Parts: sequence; structure tokens; C-alpha cells
Amino acid sequence: MVVIPIDRFRGILNLKEERDERTGKLERRSRYSNFHAVKMNVLKKAQAELFLLYQYGASDVWFDFQPGPRKGRGGQVSSVLIFVYTKKNPKKGAERPWQEGDAPLNPYEEHFVNEEPTTPQQRVHSNPFYSAEPVYKEKYLELLLHKYLPDDEAGYYLRMTLQEARKRKYNSMDAIMQMIQVIQDKKKQKKFQESTAAYRRNNLVNFVFRENLQREFGWHIDKMRRPDHLRRHKKV
Repeated sequence: MVVIPIDRFRGILNLKEERDERTGKLERRSRYSNFHAVKMNVLKKAQAELFLLYQYGASDVWFDFQPGPRKGRGGQVSSVLIFVYTKKNPKKGAERPWQEGDAPLNPYEEHFVNEEPTTPQQRVHSNPFYSAEPVYKEKYLELLLHKYLPDDEAGYYLRMTLQEARKRKYNSMDAIMQMIQVIQDKKKQKKFQESTAAYRRNNLVNFVFRENLQREFGWHIDKMRRPDHLRRHKKV
């Protein structure tokens, strides 16, 4: 854990007012003067982006944070507590950013292991991305699709998922999370992990996005149809 005084933290990020030492002319206005503004505009955005990269394997580090003690008449936050996690020293317990109501953070602490969620909906709700901002859910799905599919197919399945999401008056993000979940469930299977890229692509397109989605969440995506002139024809 790293404890950084909030004033120093704002200085590191160039959020403090800056004036020319000689003339006193204002060169940079102060930004995000209270902790809530720093949290919403700096910490949470950086955390979400880094957590996305960490989950996707593009970064070896991410972090959690908590406000430090409050002081003064207004109860202003005096410092920010940063908890850094790496692949070698991962967070134990819930693999998601800390949220209001959670037990106090303690890096590398031991937790009791909860039973694995069994139903599809339970897996969705326990997914690390369930509490993420919509834009990061969509971005993560896009990254997953491009990892296993050609660009045109990845774009097609992303569009069809967003189309399904738009059909829903409430909980539109569920469609994106359900798509993420079926891919992640498939990723855990040893045969899928050890197979060729062609097998993984075919498995997703022919089974996961059609049968698994339908069985577990009640909707599916039909296989992408290519224009006639791009299809391969069998030799007679």
C-alpha cells in the first residue's frame, strides 16, 4: 500500500494552480479541487482502463484505491491509499475494483473462498466486468472478439450484440455481459486453450454464439453470411 497526501497527489498529476514565479501570471488553472472530483475524473477512469488491460493480458499491473482519513471542518480527505496488484502479487479474493460496502482493502490478504457461481446469471453478476462502466464492457468484448475472430467477423458479432442490447428497455448491458461470459466460460476449457486458432474460431461461431447463448440466456447470433462472390465453392 502507498499513502499519498492528496495535495501531493494533485501536484504529481499537474492538477494544482500554477503561476509564473516572476510575474504572478496564471499559467494553469486548478482542476478537481476536492477528492470526489479527483476520484471520478482521474482515479476511477485510470483504474478502469488499467483493469481492462490487466484482464485482457495487456498489462501486468493494476490498482485499487481508498480515501485516507478526513480532517478539518469539512471533513476533507487528507490522503489517498493506493493498493498495487501485479501478476506475481495478485489481489486475493474478489478480482474486481473495491466498491462502497466492501471490507477494507488489504493487499494480498487471505479470504475465504466462496462457492463457485453455478447458474449463468450468477456467473454474469460475479464477473469482474459486471460493475464496470458500459464503455469498458463494450471495449472488452471488442478485444475478446478480435482475439479469436477475423476483423470482419469480430465487427459483425459486436454489432449484433449491441443490436440485441438496444432491443432491451432495461438492463441493456446484460446482452454485452452475457456475450462476454460465454466467451470467458469457453476460454477456461482445456481443449479450447490447447486448440488451434481455426478450431477456436469455429467453436465460437458454430456453437458458442448460437447454442450456448440460446441455452443459457435465451438469445443467439446467427453465423455471419458472406457475399456470394467471397464464398468458397466446392469443385465438382
